Amino acid sequence: MTILNKTKKATVYQIWTAFLQGLQLGLPKYGTMEDMDNLIDECHKRCMKLILDLVINHTSSEHQWFKESRSSKDSRKRDRHIWQPPKCDEAGNTMPPNNWSLHFSESAWEWDEGSQEYYLHFLAKTQPDLNLENEATKQAIYKTALTFWFEKGAEGFRIDTADMYSKQPTFENAPIVFPCREIQPADQYSSNGPRIHEFHKDMFSQVTSKYDVMTDKLKYVSAKEGEMNMMEDKFGFIGYDLVDFKKAVLNMCYFIKGTDAWSTIFIGNHDQPRSISRFGDESSEWLFKHGKLLATMITTLTGTLFLYHLDICTINYLAKYKEGKTGEELKVLKRNINLLARDNSRNPVQWNASKNGGFSTGKPWMRVNDSYKYINAASQALSVRKELKDALIHGELDILSIENMEVLSYVKTGFEFIVYVVLNFTNKKVGFNKLVDGYLDLVLTNQAKLITETLSPWEARVYTVSN
Repeated sequence: MTILNKTKKATVYQIWTAFLQGLQLGLPKYGTMEDMDNLIDECHKRCMKLILDLVINHTSSEHQWFKESRSSKDSRKRDRHIWQPPKCDEAGNTMPPNNWSLHFSESAWEWDEGSQEYYLHFLAKTQPDLNLENEATKQAIYKTALTFWFEKGAEGFRIDTADMYSKQPTFENAPIVFPCREIQPADQYSSNGPRIHEFHKDMFSQVTSKYDVMTDKLKYVSAKEGEMNMMEDKFGFIGYDLVDFKKAVLNMCYFIKGTDAWSTIFIGNHDQPRSISRFGDESSEWLFKHGKLLATMITTLTGTLFLYHLDICTINYLAKYKEGKTGEELKVLKRNINLLARDNSRNPVQWNASKNGGFSTGKPWMRVNDSYKYINAASQALSVRKELKDALIHGELDILSIENMEVLSYVKTGFEFIVYVVLNFTNKKVGFNKLVDGYLDLVLTNQAKLITETLSPWEARVYTVSN
């Protein structure tokens, strides 16, 4: 339980789906139910909240539900997943029911030889989509995936693929976007379908509303709508300049303004590369300092803070791909992999400076980042966020000089504290301009030697403001 003591300051501990599935399927290599019970008890002893990953859009193709569903067209459990008969071309060859492509590539349909039909999978073919149009499926999900863990003592869920539960019911072809391809993007049919809010309200009324827990925009998270208690917004990597970045931060913090909803704050997750690789300077000279700047930013924004897998501990991607003789093309490929590949954010957690970063005494499936000896959870602190929570967690955000392409400055105003944050998002020195009235008291910085009138490269400062 040493790890819980180190993570206690974060107040939230999240468990991912593979572990939970392993428990329910009886796969001890992922842990046992006794392990889980012990974890829940130890979290509660430390007044920590436990959030689990809720993935109910799909199952594994190895799950007993899917095995029963695919066993026969006449199976009583057939409709737990989404099946469609094939189409045939002029030569009589079997074809998918429509031209939908999945999120990663290729057709969203997979042929099942045994039952002679296609099943739908908007993600990997090993993740067949569940059919939430089927009432028995919904009730089975409520019982095994929600009520079971609430009764065990979980405080809430991070809801994965929350916009994908309702599919387009007629399975019509997607519009032609790429004329040279047989399959076409089908996002409008996989997400935000006609019954999506109905499904979330039903889940809330039948299960979530009965427990004191945390559970697409405001319509999902407003208390009066009775669906979810909060929703994560995110930055997708599309390249950015600082002005766009500021607008994204404003949108993330402001879409709940004037409502009874609540937001969450994060800059990384298991489907994205490390934030320091997306938003900063990966050169060894500024790597750690820029990571601390991102840490300063994310811990001073309004909402419930989710820190993914030490994402702000200045961990970047693992540069483990060797370049070949073709030079530039492989260099571009390597860069794209480092930016977009999801495995870059899935290397073992660096808990401490011991072997394998304290993650395991065995051999990890992926090697630990070389930085584990000097970058680990033991070195991180969220004390300032807790001490000034009136302003930092609950305060109102006001971004200053939004058109400035070098410095992100903002004020957080609470009932008790006013906080002024200044972040230099460049690898060069820039002038420090005091944009607020009052006396400034420095409470946090990533700069060893402070020069009052100048911000050094990637410098971050947090001040309290008083009259």
